[in-house]
Amino acid sequence: MMPQQFMRPMPYSGGNAGMPAPQSGTLNWTTPQSRPADVPYREQPASTPVVRGQSPDEAPLASAPLPQHQEAAFLHISPPEELGIASGSAPLNSTLDWNAVHARLGQLNASFQSRHSPQGYFEFTCLLPTARAGQTHRIEAHAASEAEAVRLALDKIDEWAGKQ
Repeated sequence: MMPQQFMRPMPYSGGNAGMPAPQSGTLNWTTPQSRPADVPYREQPASTPVVRGQSPDEAPLASAPLPQHQEAAFLHISPPEELGIASGSAPLNSTLDWNAVHARLGQLNASFQSRHSPQGYFEFTCLLPTARAGQTHRIEAHAASEAEAVRLALDKIDEWAGKQ
């Protein structure tokens, strides 16, 4: 059993909030509205569940009739030599002694970069110092493989170094 609670009167503090002002010296009594005991409590109707169905499968589209006889088309692909392209005789990952490459470029005090271009070839770029301070000589080589690009660049470097 819950203890009975009593409401204590509170003195009126001003502001009428739309209610008639009490006479001076009166107390402001507020009581909560209650439901009469003889009125039965009405239950809220239960909410109906939401059902989401699946739409039926779509009917297949009518396909075009297949041709009765289809001609065979022959396609001739020219070999790379006919198109002026070097044949792929050298393997793409042919062996290259990177230690020797680094040693050679280190002797020349060169900086270099190797990258695979979006067009599909490899580009090897090398910057070699010259006799003039602050000036470098740029050598580039492009090839289908990185090893071939490095070999081409080293050949160009040897040719340039021989002229110096």
